[in-house]
Amino acid sequence: VPKSYYSIYYLLKCTTTTSRWVPKSESSRSIVSLNVGTCGGTVLAFVASPWLVEYSGWESVFYVFGWGGIVWCLAWHFM
Repeated sequence: VPKSYYSIYYLLKCTTTTSRWVPKSESSRSIVSLNVGTCGGTVLAFVASPWLVEYSGWESVFYVFGWGGIVWCLAWHFM
């Protein structure tokens, strides 16, 4: 399956979820935030990963991003 299909699926799911959960007056801001967050996270990972590997070993990339994901999920869960 080409990667472009995953992007289309992601975009459709984001707009569907936004249309159901976010007020109409804030839907465009919500979709922009989702897209900026996704792209920003990718850029952050590409910048931080080589630095982590150089100074802490390749395992640190998995620990840092794994723990970051857990903390992020817990923060959203308890909001």
